[in-house]
Amino acid sequence: MTQQTMARPVQLPRSGVFVGQLNLTPDHGSVSTRVAVAGKDLPPNARLQLIWESYDARWAIEQRDGQDWNEFNGINFNQRIELITAVETDDQGSLHTSFVVPEDYGGVHDVYLIDPHQDQKVNKAGFRLDPNVTLTPQSGPLGAPLTVTMTGLNAAHPMEGWYRIWYDNVQAGLLTAVSTRGTAQAIIPAVGRAGKHLIEVKTGAMGQASFLQVDVSPFAYLPLFKFEFALTAGPPLLPAPIEEQLQPENPVSEPDSALGRPLLWTDYTNVPARSALGLSGRGLPPDTTLELFWVDMESNDVNEDFFNTRYSGRRSAIGQVRTDEHGRFSYRFVPESLQGGARAIEAQLDGRLLAKTYVRMTPWPYRLARKSYAIGDPMELEIDGVGWTETEKILCLVYDNSYIGYVCGNDLMGKVVAKFSATGAPGWHFLQVYPAIYKKKDYADAFETPFLYRLPLLNWQDLPHGFHCNYAFQVTEK
Repeated sequence: MTQQTMARPVQLPRSGVFVGQLNLTPDHGSVSTRVAVAGKDLPPNARLQLIWESYDARWAIEQRDGQDWNEFNGINFNQRIELITAVETDDQGSLHTSFVVPEDYGGVHDVYLIDPHQDQKVNKAGFRLDPNVTLTPQSGPLGAPLTVTMTGLNAAHPMEGWYRIWYDNVQAGLLTAVSTRGTAQAIIPAVGRAGKHLIEVKTGAMGQASFLQVDVSPFAYLPLFKFEFALTAGPPLLPAPIEEQLQPENPVSEPDSALGRPLLWTDYTNVPARSALGLSGRGLPPDTTLELFWVDMESNDVNEDFFNTRYSGRRSAIGQVRTDEHGRFSYRFVPESLQGGARAIEAQLDGRLLAKTYVRMTPWPYRLARKSYAIGDPMELEIDGVGWTETEKILCLVYDNSYIGYVCGNDLMGKVVAKFSATGAPGWHFLQVYPAIYKKKDYADAFETPFLYRLPLLNWQDLPHGFHCNYAFQVTEK
């Protein structure tokens, strides 16, 4: 990222009397811009450090028992400082060096010159990290994966960190870069007729649609990006079968530390709904029959208490298991529940909780009922294992790069059935499923900028436990 790899200094000094001058050329640019640093009238023959100031960001999600739970509370930020390079002034107090702008959040970054020996700030300059977008490839057949990569998103700013992708004047969805250090990458299919198509990346912080008058607003400095894509003739590039798009299961080893207390664990941290799951226990009463329970979360958002949704656990019996003489057991089962997200599993004896663990159930998308539909035919998309939390319970559908709506997993306890119609010119068409954030704990804040809610997050990896899948089907004349 720089001449020397950026490293974190111990801390940024809190005080210091600025002396001399420190200048950056240029004073703004995108990731990988080389910046010349010039200083004068500084302390002579001084060994100093050049520091880059930034922040770390993460989604603020309610925590319970070490699990991401229900409430979404916005974004948390923490200061981050990194060492650009060590420098030394000459006997006239001048210095000359350069660095390459790192991949980081956009916006203004302070670049400090510090004296680590005196623990003093010496001077500082500012650098604005500008957003930039690339599109690859520039041509390809129907269904070709178009990779949109955006750097320099500023998650700490209500306008600078949120852009949307438009395909031929149709909104596909939102780009965010909270957990990805200012970089967003989304892959959308090439759709439409052969010929030129327009992909635009425009600021999208305000409301459900993009503001089309940015150039005369206080945010006229925000750049808009426009690309032409040439859709060529030839066989379409189709997504992999839906079964091959399931999220990978992460195996779990037996925990090392237990301190003699009762302990449960599953053989995977996450499994798709309807999958077999192994459960093990130790430190339990020996030669004893235990009751195993699965805990779902119940609620219904469509009620008079919409602004303060409440959930309660609903236990269902998994079965009985008998421990051996060492207080251990192994049990294998297929959960009957279709509800996704963090699911608790409990071991009880005579109604008393002995041990509890969690497994994360991930979505299981079904195949479409048919491979082709006539124009106007009803279509259904069914997915099991949809979560119940504000960041997991809705999924958005994007039809030929056009956002058409969302479904919620709470109504059917983890199952969604999206209903829509087959449209478009005869030929191949594409359907994508993306995660979204439903609402914020303080619902009134959800109407402020940035507006993040009930919109498809195209770079779905940015959201914890985000889910994404792709379909292709043919539309025919009636």
